[in-house]
Amino acid sequence: MKTKLFILLLFTSFTAFAQLEKERKWQIGVNINTVEPITEAGFDYAVNQTRIFNDATAHRTDKSTSFGINLSYQTKDKCVLRLVAKMTQYKIDERYDSREAREITTAPSSDYILDTGYIRQSVYTISPGIVWNFSYKKLNIYGGFQLVYKKYSPTEIDLRYAFYNTSNDSLTSAKYYIIREGGGYSLGLGPVTGFSVNVFKNFSIGAEFSSAYTYYKRGGETSWFLQFTYPPQNAGNSGTIISHGTYEAYKFSSVLSSVNISYNF
Repeated sequence: MKTKLFILLLFTSFTAFAQLEKERKWQIGVNINTVEPITEAGFDYAVNQTRIFNDATAHRTDKSTSFGINLSYQTKDKCVLRLVAKMTQYKIDERYDSREAREITTAPSSDYILDTGYIRQSVYTISPGIVWNFSYKKLNIYGGFQLVYKKYSPTEIDLRYAFYNTSNDSLTSAKYYIIREGGGYSLGLGPVTGFSVNVFKNFSIGAEFSSAYTYYKRGGETSWFLQFTYPPQNAGNSGTIISHGTYEAYKFSSVLSSVNISYNF
């Protein structure tokens, strides 16, 4: 599916090569973007699982965001040089309550489990590119190619596992995990296509779609810190496990979309 979408973007980019009769100009704007799946770049926690707690009844709250700025310059030879910078913040939280599960398989019948956890990571993207534009009245359709470099910060995963007595809701045991996975980078090349509408003399709004054939390299050192916090006789017991591993892959990225608001001058 990704290959077909990539070919479609490639075809659209080629067909967008056209005459551009406007004067040279600069354009600066802001973009709001879809967020790349966190597992796509080799996120390794729990064997690339798509959930923090491997149970369908866990409640997930995903407040991940991606914003950026774009700068472009229209040259005399009818093409547009551009630079796009983005920052993506992954903010994923989950809460698992075994009382809401159909079956309790990991706790005694007298206990219930209440687990909470979150994932945090930052991704910084720089994408220089070149596009060609076709204009008709206030509508602009463009297509071209861009280089996509992403820098991944280390991933932070915090997990808390707590067991409670069902009869009186008292805490019977608890432990806390702090996991830190190594960051990394990716580098890709692919097509970008989109459109914009001039809503005012110097302002335009539009959307674009992009993908890239990408080399991913993630990993390095991963640390697992475990601390027991309850009962009191176990509180303070802790330990750290250090492991090393690297994820490398060549593959097509997901097709990402963005909404752009730009000022022309």
